[in-house]
Amino acid sequence: MGSSAETDSAGPADPPQDARLLRLAEEQAALRQIATLVASGAPPAEVFSAVAREVAQVMHLPMVGLYRYDSDGLMTVVATWSDRPHLLQPGTRWPIDGRSMVGQVQTTGRPARIEDYADLPDAAAAVARESGLGSTAGAPIIVDGSVWGAMGASSPDAPLPDHIEDRLAQFTELLAAAIANIESRERLARLADEQSALRRVATLVAERAPPTDVFEAVVAEVGRLFPTDAAGLTRYEADGTVTVIGSWSRSGGYRPMGTRLPIDAGTLAAQILETGRPARLDSFLDMSGPIVDVIRTLGWRSSVGAPLIVEGRLWGVLVVGSTTDPVPAGTEDRIDEFAALVATAIANAESRAELNASRARIVASADATRRRIERDLHDGAQQRLVSLALELRAAEQAVPAELPEHRATLARAADGLTSVVNELREIARYPPGDPV
Repeated sequence: MGSSAETDSAGPADPPQDARLLRLAEEQAALRQIATLVASGAPPAEVFSAVAREVAQVMHLPMVGLYRYDSDGLMTVVATWSDRPHLLQPGTRWPIDGRSMVGQVQTTGRPARIEDYADLPDAAAAVARESGLGSTAGAPIIVDGSVWGAMGASSPDAPLPDHIEDRLAQFTELLAAAIANIESRERLARLADEQSALRRVATLVAERAPPTDVFEAVVAEVGRLFPTDAAGLTRYEADGTVTVIGSWSRSGGYRPMGTRLPIDAGTLAAQILETGRPARLDSFLDMSGPIVDVIRTLGWRSSVGAPLIVEGRLWGVLVVGSTTDPVPAGTEDRIDEFAALVATAIANAESRAELNASRARIVASADATRRRIERDLHDGAQQRLVSLALELRAAEQAVPAELPEHRATLARAADGLTSVVNELREIARYPPGDPV
């Protein structure tokens, strides 16, 4: 009996135990594969796709997705794996509704589960129903103490396994470490690229390159450095317009330099003019005006700008624009460094221009003074001296021949006056030629 009891009790328990051990081994193998991929420095997209695939396969799930929370209240699908069609494709962005799984995870920072989306009225529920997701469970991805995103698993055919959230959390912990490492590498690489770009622009400034060369260099460096599609530099004018003084675009089509546009209400130019601080626009749907028309023509979806402060006054705006995703968070602070460097270049250029203008004014004043002296000498003292010299020549000719000493004295006086006139002409740069 005892032996039979042991056999009866051990027999049914062994298969579940074996299954748990097998599942644990599979999950550990998947975790090792992902850890190896992360350690090798694989690109983020490759890591995210591998995580979604491994989780789906090891947990036998029909769909797994990775979602990133964005600063504009939307989420971005960064990776998915599924054995059937669905709407949540990588790169698409969706609103975050509080009653959805991703909404609950973002709000609480804890795992969440939705058994049925049938009665939920929000947009996320509609997407879930249209994709046939059925029940959904998810766990948060915590990076540097903040909820970065979520990993979600869905099953349209059957209820999700119990405790699936805890099993997902094991992968999200590894994924969070991977994201932190990736972002750390990206920050270092980005910092190195930014410093190189800043040095190139600073070299142009130090070499006293023409402002137009500096402007073009800055917008090209900013455009290539940031994950955007275009960059521009505009100057505020006294008549309430802005002038494009530098532009760069990956695809061309930016307004040419010298284009002047009025400042539309609500645009970056208007916001920065009012606040003097960096600004962001993630949508132009409810806006209108010439600048907005240009932006729509270029296909911009969002833009970020930083002010150019030159010697305490608001001079212009450095702006970047994106035709796809919103300009990444933190871009305002990054382009602000370039804006400060551009402001230095502008201040230096204006100082040189003012110095050159001052020199030109001095030269012009000297020229005017010289011409006045020439005119005064020619019309005044010089004419009187010429007249006196002519009178002395006449008197010399009138002296009788028997008075040679008097004639010689008058001749010497006339020659002296002629020499003085010639000296005055040379001093005043008056062209000689009139006979005396």
